[in-house]
Amino acid sequence: MKTREPFNTWSHVFGAFASLFFIYLFFTHTQDRSPTGILALLIYGLSTFAMFSSSAIYHGFNGNDLQIKRLRMVDHMMIYVVIAGGYTPIAAFVLPDSMGKVVLYGIWIIAGLGILKKSLWMTAPSWFSTLLYVLMGWVSVLIFPVIWRETTPLFSYGIITGGLFYTVGAIVYALKKPNIWPKTVGFHGLWHVFVLGGALTHLMSHVYYFSNFLEK
Repeated sequence: MKTREPFNTWSHVFGAFASLFFIYLFFTHTQDRSPTGILALLIYGLSTFAMFSSSAIYHGFNGNDLQIKRLRMVDHMMIYVVIAGGYTPIAAFVLPDSMGKVVLYGIWIIAGLGILKKSLWMTAPSWFSTLLYVLMGWVSVLIFPVIWRETTPLFSYGIITGGLFYTVGAIVYALKKPNIWPKTVGFHGLWHVFVLGGALTHLMSHVYYFSNFLEK
């Protein structure tokens, strides 16, 4: 079956397989098998896999308008999930207990509200959803001093770099510019590249830090 948007599909098929590889690395490099550690890292890894998988299915599937509309809705919902999933290991292992609980519960509540909004307001303008994604992502600015103090410079720089990938990509998506190679890539494909860069940077940073952290 011919894919509807080949570049967007296969770029995120790659992301889905990369996510599975990083989940494998999480567990092969972690000696601490505590339920909390396994659950936090599994939530993060699977949320990233879910985001890339739903995106690849949506952009590749050739169906009727209603089917594509529903797949698009799920695709956008998974962005809320992956953002919240990315905070989960940090809230569980890096932040002080009380702050960690506030961030963990707060970010998942926002993700839930975002998913509810997406299901009830399917025609919401793209800039509105993009703004909410960016605001959720930049909650990390508020907790960054703690991340810097409690982790390592390399992990902190990885979080910053990944956040910049996502932010620049969101700007490209909202402005629909630059629209390079519109027949094959376009602004949407460029957005996918930035999402891929942000996700892989964050996954690599988490593997580096949390595997070592959990061994202590």
